[in-house]
Amino acid sequence: MPCTRVREKTLSFFYFIVHLFLGQLVSSLLQNCQKLNLFIDMLQKLRSTPPILTGPDLARLMHVGTRVVRGDDWKWGDQDGPAPSEGRVIGELGEDGWIRVQVINFFTHL
Repeated sequence: MPCTRVREKTLSFFYFIVHLFLGQLVSSLLQNCQKLNLFIDMLQKLRSTPPILTGPDLARLMHVGTRVVRGDDWKWGDQDGPAPSEGRVIGELGEDGWIRVQVINFFTHL
């Protein structure tokens, strides 16, 4: 009988240690899962929100040779040919605030 009690106490201690370890493991996994979900949410928000660039911001990106297409705010119809009307920057930002572009159909817009 004394061996049975020792065995029961040993098993109880073993189950306690296993339960404690598994509890910590599950808790750690849940915390990591929550962090991962927050990270995924943040990435989705960043991906779904395009950066808002102003005219001057865009002008700084357009160097000679940059390929361009007309944007959503284009208000001159098909002056530069049928959409999407790709072009290439051929001059730096002028004093008048315009950038010179040569459209692929070989028209130059000044």
